[in-house]
Amino acid sequence: CLIHVRVENADAMDGPALEGAAAEGYRAVRACMQRAAPWYPLRIWNFLPRILDDGGEGMDRYMRFNAGRYRAFVEWLGRPEGFANSLPTASAVGHDGADLVIWALGSRRAGTSIDNPRQVSPHQYSRRFGPFPPCFARAVRLPQPESGDLLLVGGTSSVRGEDSVHLGNVRQQLAETLENLG
Repeated sequence: CLIHVRVENADAMDGPALEGAAAEGYRAVRACMQRAAPWYPLRIWNFLPRILDDGGEGMDRYMRFNAGRYRAFVEWLGRPEGFANSLPTASAVGHDGADLVIWALGSRRAGTSIDNPRQVSPHQYSRRFGPFPPCFARAVRLPQPESGDLLLVGGTSSVRGEDSVHLGNVRQQLAETLENLG
């Protein structure tokens, strides 16, 4: 299934309101995936207005979004210790629009979260990235008996450990991303 959730006027929300909106957006995705028979989240695309702007209390808006997403995933998937095996892969990008937009791809079968040994698992990031870590897997593998495994990649970029590297150098960022994909 492919689910679309739009939270209108998220660009005008303060930090606490954005946290709540992100949690509600993810709760809406969960509700859609569990209506009849359960679907499992595989890949999520997040589009967050003013992603790096001030979110208050020393946090940017991405940190506020992560706090809401974290709370929703705790409700959905259980304790954070279980995140390693059940989180979908995801990305979050900023945009100039007004709305928080979430697209989620689900499957009747659960995928397997994949981490990269060169990178810290996002749900284990240090507190310098905010009081709640981002909740996503670097990739998800979904077995396809008829055609081979399907690999969905989201959270792999020019990151080593938990740090963005090669800032300002697109060629080196691409090389780092390709090495992470490998």
